[in-house]
Amino acid sequence: MGARETINEIVALDDKIAKLREQFATFSGSERASVLGEIFKEEIRKLGDRDALKPKLFRVIEMLSELDVSDAPRILGQGLEHDNPDLRMLCADGLVEIGGDGIDRLMPLVEEALSSGGPKAEEMPFVVAELDDPKVGKILMRFLELKDINAVAAAIQALAERCEASALPSLKKLEKDKRMVTYDDGCDEGEQCTIGELAKDAIEMIESEEEE
Repeated sequence: MGARETINEIVALDDKIAKLREQFATFSGSERASVLGEIFKEEIRKLGDRDALKPKLFRVIEMLSELDVSDAPRILGQGLEHDNPDLRMLCADGLVEIGGDGIDRLMPLVEEALSSGGPKAEEMPFVVAELDDPKVGKILMRFLELKDINAVAAAIQALAERCEASALPSLKKLEKDKRMVTYDDGCDEGEQCTIGELAKDAIEMIESEEEE
């Protein structure tokens, strides 16, 4: 097959995909979410922590992030608990896309993360921090109150990255917190540091930004 024939084949496939997506959009949102959710679960069940993501997963996550139904965030939230870092990142990007118009659609998932702790609570602060919503600062500060120190560490970094001045009083309460955490973005590689040390670093970052 020559170059012209190849590009013609690509264009023909693009046209077919566009028509199939239009056809898929004629089904109800709940039905689309159900089908995409089933495929998503099937794919991540087979996915190892070091496996490369298949195109099928990229497509399913993309389509879930475009769905205006309550199940979409919940389905993508399951990916935040997987051991595969590429999957977690892709699902987080999908959730940021869903929350693009505000955090309200993600709040059930936020509340779930706050209640459960664990991997989901460690990932959600970074998702929330990407959103342009006035409620973000207060929501991130709720993660500082969790017993899960990895989630607390994530919230500290997320607040620092946003330079969230409203969080300074809450961060200052953690300055003497001696709980140890291994956190690659906040500690020297391969070493542990305390929540208090992370909080002090965040305070310095936020205060220096305010002075500029």
